[in-house]
Amino acid sequence: MPNNTNRASKDRFNRDRANKDFGDQGEDLAAAWYEAEGWIVVDRNYRLRTGEIDVICIRESADHTRTVAFVEVKARSSSRYGGGVAAVGWKKQQTIRNTASS
Repeated sequence: MPNNTNRASKDRFNRDRANKDFGDQGEDLAAAWYEAEGWIVVDRNYRLRTGEIDVICIRESADHTRTVAFVEVKARSSSRYGGGVAAVGWKKQQTIRNTASS
């Protein structure tokens, strides 16, 4: 008799791995987009006790002012449940703010 528990565990591991890989690809695309737009990616997957920021970028304008972007990446395979913006609610925004200011 096959062990369905081991099979379910392997399936979950494979699904989690595929989701992580898909998310990593999304972060790679986001970082590449920022670089193509003239931003400098200064950190990725920045982690503190307060949370994580996927991509941190900086850009200096012609008047020498600097803008820092703290980027949350949400890779979606479809818009069935809304776009990436819809997935970053108030609580996640607060976590990003807290992490960025730490």
